[in-house]
Amino acid sequence: MKGKALPADLLKRYLTNTCTEAERRVVDEWYLRLDREQEAAPFSIDEHALLQRIRADIAHTLPPREEAPVVPLNRRRWLYLSGIAASLLLLLGVGYLAWNRPATDSSSAATSGTPDWTVHTNTTKKIERYLFPDQSVVWLQPGARLSHPAAFAPAPHREVRFAGEGFFEVVRDTLHPFIIYSGALKTQVLGTSFNVRAYENDSSYHVSVLTGSVAVSAPASPTHDEEVLVLKTNEQATYQNATRSLTLETAAAKPEIKQAWRPASLVFNDTPLSEAAAQLQKAFQIHIELANPALNTCRLTVDFNKQRLPEILNMINTLLGSTYELEGDTIRIFGDGCSD
Repeated sequence: MKGKALPADLLKRYLTNTCTEAERRVVDEWYLRLDREQEAAPFSIDEHALLQRIRADIAHTLPPREEAPVVPLNRRRWLYLSGIAASLLLLLGVGYLAWNRPATDSSSAATSGTPDWTVHTNTTKKIERYLFPDQSVVWLQPGARLSHPAAFAPAPHREVRFAGEGFFEVVRDTLHPFIIYSGALKTQVLGTSFNVRAYENDSSYHVSVLTGSVAVSAPASPTHDEEVLVLKTNEQATYQNATRSLTLETAAAKPEIKQAWRPASLVFNDTPLSEAAAQLQKAFQIHIELANPALNTCRLTVDFNKQRLPEILNMINTLLGSTYELEGDTIRIFGDGCSD
């Protein structure tokens, strides 16, 4: 991906705030990736003037008609914008907006008795990225639901109520612990990454730690006092709803704890999609299917540097014009395929 420019019509939708969430994340990741590859010193820019120049440049690169140009699926090369100067202008402008545009992941709604809370449910069949007020992130599985205060401060805790499955990457703040309530189960962290699986109708809940440490507690029951487990990297706690008991397992017993959400670096060089899917299966311990055999004709030339599975899937879908759905432990990729 190094040195490549995104299609002009995608950047136009991004700047006019008419792109989808998946497209917005693709543009944000594109800039951040390029930004990490450079070591330029900080600089100041005139946001208004730069934005006007970006829009003017995009207008010149697009066809006269209103509709964005149609890109055939078999096109294996990136579309370049006109000239090196235009590319640099887009890079600087999109980067500035990516860092300064307000977060739009959440939708506000009142919870019972708490009108200042935000609630959100992933109603898609994809893994969805959600941004908290403190810039912590959770990757929500389909059907996952959460609620939290519209702003964490000035409360002493960053409190979240959660049901479903999600992978959390919590910004460290030793003065304001991040607490997740899933039914009777309480998960408390200062700053780390971990997965919570707590579907309301399941008999047991699971908390799996990828990095750092997490404190998991279960309430007292008629047979025992409150239990607290401190989990470290590659450990998992299982909470039984019926008995309110906690048990500890390690990555040796649950290898998926280690692999499912660990970032991976992969390089595809004119690689058939079926072969790329096989590499993703091995890297992330998840089953991937191509819903249409014609997708086997698609080839990928792209490199991923320490990226998580949903980020990789979103980029592949953008390149191929495909989409995916998550059903249980299986990812199905849908699309028309690619011509020779």
